Amino acid sequence: MITPAEVIAQARQWLGVKFLHQGRTRTGCDCLGFVAGFMAEMGSNVPLQYLPVNYARAPGGKVLATLQAVTREIPLQVGALVLIRWPLMQDPSHTAIFTGCNLIHCTEGERKVVEHRYGEPWVRRTHSIWALPEVQYLPQGDSLAI
Repeated sequence: MITPAEVIAQARQWLGVKFLHQGRTRTGCDCLGFVAGFMAEMGSNVPLQYLPVNYARAPGGKVLATLQAVTREIPLQVGALVLIRWPLMQDPSHTAIFTGCNLIHCTEGERKVVEHRYGEPWVRRTHSIWALPEVQYLPQGDSLAI
């Protein structure tokens, strides 16, 4: 099993990796590729097997459908996958990792993987929180308050 602390430590090693639509390596990645890439480095092959490929700029419902098939929704916890919904969009179309008070994610606007505070507008845009496969989270009901 992988711990949430290991997830965050591995994700932070990707800080500064440049944005590349549909990229999944340290050469370049997008928000989905960032998660799939660092999880693969940790020995997990589930994200690489199941995350959608050949998607438009906003993969939308494909991400949610994939997560529903391979994992579970959880309360906000360190090391969890945060799905973000952009304004005027119904489906979530962005992914990030929650560190306890920050988000780590690859944004097209920043053109790289960044870490910043999980405050407004990110809290308001949060669609749902998901367990990463193979990560050992707190027992159900022991959520992390922010």
